[in-house]
Amino acid sequence: MTRHLAGLTLAIALAGGAAQPAAHEKFRIVGTVVKVQATELDVKAGDGQVYEIDMDEKTTITRDKKKVAVSELKAGRRVVVDALGHDIFDLVAVDVQLVASPDPVKAPRRGGPPTAEPGGQQAWPWALTMAK
Repeated sequence: MTRHLAGLTLAIALAGGAAQPAAHEKFRIVGTVVKVQATELDVKAGDGQVYEIDMDEKTTITRDKKKVAVSELKAGRRVVVDALGHDIFDLVAVDVQLVASPDPVKAPRRGGPPTAEPGGQQAWPWALTMAK
């Protein structure tokens, strides 16, 4: 009888351990706020995808490492959102950081001149050496 009781206790302990929920995954979304609602934030990431992220009373909103009000979240603002969820479609924001928009940097065109000299002359290295 003692063996049966020990076996039953072990079976219950193992079954109870399997019933615990899986841990949440961590996600970071960097992008631009599209829409803000009371409990939801829509962010358009660099890949063009719009992510719907839930917010709750534990969500902190910061700018320069200082807490700010939810009213600071507005469409067009750049944000970095750290969130938890089972997958990308089930996210709850833990921290929303308002960040400055990056200055647009013009990348050189492929095949174009690396620099231009005053007067509109193209500074092709081989053209400069051949012109001498």
